[in-house]
Amino acid sequence: MNNSGISLTLMGNLAIRYNGVRQQFRLTGSTKNLFMLLACHCNHTFRKEYLYDNIWPDSPCQQARSALNTALWRIKKYLSSFEGIGIVTYDDLVSLSIASDVYLDVRALESAVNELQNSKADSFLLDTTHREQLTDIVANCYGLFLEGSDEPWVHSARELYTSYYIQALTYCMRDAVASGLYESALQHGRRLLELDPFRETAQREIMWVYVMNGQRAQAIKQYLDLKGMLQKELEIEPMPETVELYQCIVSDKKPDYFLNSTSKNCDGQDLKKYNLDQIRQQIFHHLVTDLSL
Repeated sequence: MNNSGISLTLMGNLAIRYNGVRQQFRLTGSTKNLFMLLACHCNHTFRKEYLYDNIWPDSPCQQARSALNTALWRIKKYLSSFEGIGIVTYDDLVSLSIASDVYLDVRALESAVNELQNSKADSFLLDTTHREQLTDIVANCYGLFLEGSDEPWVHSARELYTSYYIQALTYCMRDAVASGLYESALQHGRRLLELDPFRETAQREIMWVYVMNGQRAQAIKQYLDLKGMLQKELEIEPMPETVELYQCIVSDKKPDYFLNSTSKNCDGQDLKKYNLDQIRQQIFHHLVTDLSL
C-alpha cells in the first residue's frame, strides 16, 4: 500500500495502522476532532481563528486559544512515533503534514477518481495499474467518512468523499462487467447501493448484471424492491428508463428488442452479427449514459 508502512484511514472510523496492524489511538474529545479536521485537509494551512470557530465555537477567544495550544501539544506528542506525519505551526498558521509515502485513504480515493475522470476513457475496462489501485483503495474504505462523528464540518466532507467512494465503486463494477466477472460486479454494486439506494442509474446497471449472470429472478426482485422503496419513501414511481428495462427483462422478447426499441442501438450496427453475451454487453453499455460518471 505504501513505503512507510503507516496508513491513516478516515473512511469508516478513524484509525492509524502500521504494517496493517491497527495502533491504539490515544487522542480524545476536541483534540481528536482537531486531528480529524487537519487530517482531512492534510498539508493545507489553517489560520488559528478558523480552528477556534470549528472546534471550540462556543468558547471565549482566550479559552479557545489555550485549548488549541494544548490540543496541538497532545497531537505532536502522539505523532512523534509515526514517521511522516506531524504538526507544523508558524505564527498563527497550523497544518498537519502527511508525507506522500504515508497512505491516507481519502487522498488516494480522490486522486484515483480524478485521474480516471480526466483520462476520458472510452471503455469500461481499466488498465492493470488503475484496476489494482482502485481495488486496493475500495478494499480499504471501511465505511462512510468519519462514521459516527457529527461535527458540523464533517457533513460537507462526508458528502464529498461519499461521492468519490460511489464513483470508485462504479468504476470497479463496470470494469468487472467488461471483464465478465459478474459476481465481482454485483459485490461492488451492492456496496454502492448501500451508500445510495436511490441512484436509479446504478439500480438499472445492477438489474442487468443479474441478467448477465443468469439471475433473471433476482433482477426482477431488484426492480420490485426499488419500486416499493420509492413508493414508500418518496411516493414516486421508477423512472421510465427503469420501467422499460424491467419490461425487457420480464418479456419473452430477445434482448436485442430492447436496443432496437430505444433511441440508441449499438451505434447503428447490425445486431444479428452479435451473440447473446455480446448483445447483453451492448445493452449494459446502453444503460450507462456517461463513462466519466
